Amino acid sequence: CPAFAISQEYYEHPDFTLAGRAASVVARNILEHGLSPGELININVPALPIEEAGEFEVTRLGKRVYQDQLIERQDPRGIPYFWIGGPPPSGLAVEGTDFHAVVNRRIAVTPIHLDLTGRRLLKRLRTWDWTLPNEPATD
Repeated sequence: CPAFAISQEYYEHPDFTLAGRAASVVARNILEHGLSPGELININVPALPIEEAGEFEVTRLGKRVYQDQLIERQDPRGIPYFWIGGPPPSGLAVEGTDFHAVVNRRIAVTPIHLDLTGRRLLKRLRTWDWTLPNEPATD
């Protein structure tokens, strides 16, 4: 099942016209070209009027810097839950990344694959000794 996620920078009184048009272009391309199982496309849109936006840019994921605030609350039944808030993330605007594209008024198109397996570590882990001991550890 092909999928994409789209998000837009948020400011007071947002205009989602650009994001809506971008979504239609992305959907058209996915329907025309398809995606493989486990793949999706992440779209990041600058908060701009459509006439001020740049082009689409195919990017890689950039690094985000989060400064989350974790607030413990209780629901009406007294069960605790956590609310994650804080200021919007900043990032490193490295050329070729989604963050760089949005900072430079372009719509970032980033391919995502849901298999997060660390392939190099996987090979190393297969060489380790995974034998369960006959006796419990004493330390």
